[in-house]
Amino acid sequence: HVQPRSVATVKYLEKWAESLLAAPSLSHSKVVRVDGVRDAHLGPRMEVARVSFLIEPAAVFEVVTADGVDLSPENERFLTSAIFGLLDVIMLADYCPIRDIKVTVVALVPDPVSSSQMAFRHAGRDAGRRFMEARHQNEKAT
Repeated sequence: HVQPRSVATVKYLEKWAESLLAAPSLSHSKVVRVDGVRDAHLGPRMEVARVSFLIEPAAVFEVVTADGVDLSPENERFLTSAIFGLLDVIMLADYCPIRDIKVTVVALVPDPVSSSQMAFRHAGRDAGRRFMEARHQNEKAT
């Protein structure tokens, strides 16, 4: 019988975060507007979320909201999930993370019945994929 070894002394999440912060940031030179959508039928329920981001070069990572974006407590949780979804993609989609950007939240559109934090995480990931596609198209054009 093999006894499991504890690896609790190794702080993997901290090491992972440190490695992302220590890696050089890929540059980004153009302003890009991307929309992220989650509209999925999951058996008896729906998952619906929509976000729009304006992503532009910056000296450090920053998130701001445009005028008119509702930041009620529930929407603030949705926004956090959407930003985490965006980061899921842009921090890991290339050989180095893309950190030095300013993200302006232009729209955050929840559905009163079918939105959830996970739906907004997926919408943020969709926006991240669209950003990476636009970034690679811009690189090919230059």
